[in-house]
Amino acid sequence: MHDNVELIISNKFSILISVFAFQVFFRSIASKIFLSSTIFYVYKLRKSNMAASIFNKLFGKCGSKKKSAESEPDEDEFQTVKLSPSSDKTLKFIPGQFILLSGKDRGKPFRVAGFPTPEGSIITIGRDPVEGERAYAHIQLAVQTVSRKHAELNFRSGKLYIKNLSDTNPIEVNDEEIKVNEEVLLPLDSEIRLGEIRMKYILR
Repeated sequence: MHDNVELIISNKFSILISVFAFQVFFRSIASKIFLSSTIFYVYKLRKSNMAASIFNKLFGKCGSKKKSAESEPDEDEFQTVKLSPSSDKTLKFIPGQFILLSGKDRGKPFRVAGFPTPEGSIITIGRDPVEGERAYAHIQLAVQTVSRKHAELNFRSGKLYIKNLSDTNPIEVNDEEIKVNEEVLLPLDSEIRLGEIRMKYILR
């Protein structure tokens, strides 16, 4: 009888060991399936720009240097210079272009079109925005050292001129200060300083 009792205990113990091993095995398989499903789902999410933003918010960048298109600013977008992109008119750009020499937009070129008047094609420069039909012919410089109405460009007779409209923040052309209401010729390769903004007038 003693042997029967030991046999019963041994059988129960074997069953318990088997059940425990099965549970461990089942949990291991379930964990692997869950992990595989999660990795596959995350991989599918990473394939879309919208989901990549969600992934970055939940898990961080995970060592990746690549930013999502939603969070990374466009390299071509200006930070300090604002130009009106829309106009119903056919724009007539002045010859050449300007390239910024300072600030966050350093190295970026831009072109401007003039507003036709009997005195020439006029382009205004200042910190304040311009609305209406002259909006496309305005260079807005979003810095405090630029006056609300700072300067005026005038393209006439095949030449470009610049006029100083500010008595608090003077303009310098090639390191020479322009007096208030004074207009000077702006030849190619001229450097202009308006407040803290420096730019150069080049051919292209």
